[in-house]
Amino acid sequence: MSDFERDLSKSAAAFKDVVWPSMQAVFKGELMPIESIKDSSVAKLIDMRSGIDAFHLSENNSIRGMACRVQFLEPGKGFFKTFTIRRTRPSGALTEYAKRKNDIESNSGWLYPYLTVQGYVTKGESPSLIAAAITKTEALIDACTQIESGFADKSAGRINTNPTKETFYSINWDWLEKNHKPLRVFYPGEI
Repeated sequence: MSDFERDLSKSAAAFKDVVWPSMQAVFKGELMPIESIKDSSVAKLIDMRSGIDAFHLSENNSIRGMACRVQFLEPGKGFFKTFTIRRTRPSGALTEYAKRKNDIESNSGWLYPYLTVQGYVTKGESPSLIAAAITKTEALIDACTQIESGFADKSAGRINTNPTKETFYSINWDWLEKNHKPLRVFYPGEI
């Protein structure tokens, strides 16, 4: 197993075992991580092409896709209260932002995650929830587009560059809420 696959598996496990339980009382139903699909070629296709990391199976037999991001932080450290969406790669390969923007704007019925979750959990053997937030993917892509075009004020977020020269949008939870975008934030022990 590569480092990338190990990190992905660790993130998926933290989402399922730490982040999702804090949301489950509100969103009711079950979580089906893409990793649990027995046909790995189908699971890989859904993940890579649509950006869906898990399905939310509602109590009334409906299903919707979710993108799930988990960031591991040292216990006691602050967290950023942001969603992150990859903007560019040095290779020029399509990114989450470009793919989701195309999927949404084409209005062609392409499969993409209806919801996006950003979770912050502690590092270590037994990770615990620091905080998590969920919003509609369309609201995030709209916020990224506003930042890119200069229409959003500085409180919306920013564009960051990591050491490997990838760029990311960081969208502030507070800005989404202030601008009446769908947002629900979860902290430990709230539910």
